[in-house]
Amino acid sequence: MLERLHPWCGAWEGEGQGEFPTITPFSYRERLVMTADLPRGLIRFEQWAWKRSGDGGPESASHHEVGAIVSDADGLVLSTIQNGTRYERLRGVITPRPDGLQVDWTSEAYAADPRVVRSTRRFLWSGDTLAYAMAMELGGVAGLRPHLSAELRRT
Repeated sequence: MLERLHPWCGAWEGEGQGEFPTITPFSYRERLVMTADLPRGLIRFEQWAWKRSGDGGPESASHHEVGAIVSDADGLVLSTIQNGTRYERLRGVITPRPDGLQVDWTSEAYAADPRVVRSTRRFLWSGDTLAYAMAMELGGVAGLRPHLSAELRRT
């Protein structure tokens, strides 16, 4: 199953938008690198994001995430460590599309940030474009709410 994601491997860069009821909307630049580790049966990834200044000033480091995608008896699993302190484990379902693949991820576990109840991510891959959307639910904000969306291009 994991081999279906091998076309995602490589470097991706692009722009995104962030929002949530508790924050001021923002834009960001992102770099994502995915590498197949065939002997271990996984895909490693590392993601960096830089928040854009609303007044045209310099960017500031915003987010760093590392992790791996593996397949187990039940399908795909994505495990991440965010900003060195938060851990998330998500279960993924692959849906073939005429122009690529869609993977929908739903959180199974989230540690070190008690505010987060659950999250979802949707990745859409088509040729040299990888787009994603992330939603989350916090204890004080009921229901899944959009948080991040970006469109990345293969570099």
